[in-house]
Amino acid sequence: MRDPQTLVGGTLGPWRVERLLGAGAMGAVFEATQGSQRAALKVVLSGHGASQAEKQRFVREAKAVNQIQSDYVCGGLGFGEDEGLQWLALEFVGGRDLKEVLDLRGKLSSEEVIDYTRQLLLGLVHAHAAGVVHRDLKPSNAILTAEGRVKLVDFGLARREDESMLLTAEGAVMGTPYYMSPEQVQGRLVDGRTDLYSLAHLVYHLFVGRPAYTGRNVHAILAAHMERTIPSVQELCPDAPSGLDRFLRKLAAVDLERRYPDAQAALDAFDDLLARHAKRHGAPSADESSEDEDPGQVTLSVEGAVAISRAEPARPQPAPARPA
Repeated sequence: MRDPQTLVGGTLGPWRVERLLGAGAMGAVFEATQGSQRAALKVVLSGHGASQAEKQRFVREAKAVNQIQSDYVCGGLGFGEDEGLQWLALEFVGGRDLKEVLDLRGKLSSEEVIDYTRQLLLGLVHAHAAGVVHRDLKPSNAILTAEGRVKLVDFGLARREDESMLLTAEGAVMGTPYYMSPEQVQGRLVDGRTDLYSLAHLVYHLFVGRPAYTGRNVHAILAAHMERTIPSVQELCPDAPSGLDRFLRKLAAVDLERRYPDAQAALDAFDDLLARHAKRHGAPSADESSEDEDPGQVTLSVEGAVAISRAEPARPQPAPARPA
């Protein structure tokens, strides 16, 4: 694999590579500039040694992020290949992923989880509208900015709904076990409802502080996804909004056909849930959400490498994560 430091000071496509931000087993992230514009430049360092599947996966991610227009998804600024090295330019913003937040705090407040859930749903609405299914939703792929904006990142497993499944091995299990849908466990075709299932398990983790299913090995966890109903959040978190368990059970139904038909339907149901809860308890409803506010920050990680910068403030964070 090429030494990432040798790229600093050179160019990839239109981007001048300014400094190395971090590196993983197969790739690295650099700060790069094009005139006054800054980017986080994700580069596959295996170059000519990269397998065809690795190259296809990278191109799939690049195409996915460049298709999606959303304040709740880390935006793409272009991609290409230069001297055998594939690169993807992403908006250069900063924050902390939700796994890091959970590691610091154990679990989040009900108010925070409600806010972040709605933002994640908006990100999925926009991604699915572009025909992109993420397929690997988990806390480390959701970035929380200092201003409270949540953005989806790492579309490495994503694919367009019209794209060939031959890009992955037949029957291959693609995803992360704690949040993986039954159809992923079985290696079946997936659609946007797969992301809804994973979102339910991500939300459970944020509320409770641990995944819904744990076991001595991966097989036990995968079997639970195939056979069990997602446990109750309301029993463990009395301040969770009424109706949340019903909502999560529908998001995470084992039978694909019993889930919400799409992310927009799930968002509408979540807003209805919050409106009913607000009416019952006299609290602000989801209509006062941050949907129309400016984006804040996001990080990009490549196998442990994190690119961080700061964007203009968007809004106060309701309950900020602990400082690093």
